[in-house]
Amino acid sequence: VLEFISCMKKRDKVYKHIYSFEANPFNFERAAKNLLGYNNIDLIHCGISSKRIDLKFICSYETNGLKSHITSDDVDTIIVPMTSLNLFFADKQINERPTIIKINIGEGEKEALIGALHIIQRKKHS
Repeated sequence: VLEFISCMKKRDKVYKHIYSFEANPFNFERAAKNLLGYNNIDLIHCGISSKRIDLKFICSYETNGLKSHITSDDVDTIIVPMTSLNLFFADKQINERPTIIKINIGEGEKEALIGALHIIQRKKHS
């Protein structure tokens, strides 16, 4: 998020609103601290997928939680809520829907894009 804001500033552009989703609790806490003082940013403690579901995650304690991934194991896991962008933005006005979607979620990009298809199509035609 900070990198995006920096790029916008370099180009003399202003963002209206940023929605940032973070499933990993360690990274969520770190992002919350880093984003203090910035306006119009919603940090959502949730992962992005094609549907609303709870998934098991493993967070690496050796890297202070920086690395995490979905697992089917039961050892050292946390349950993380997931949602789709379609569901998250369903009750938002058209001007509150994203104009840029940046996704960096390992191998989950395909599921996230499937879960954003409706808002992408609606934005494309508006």
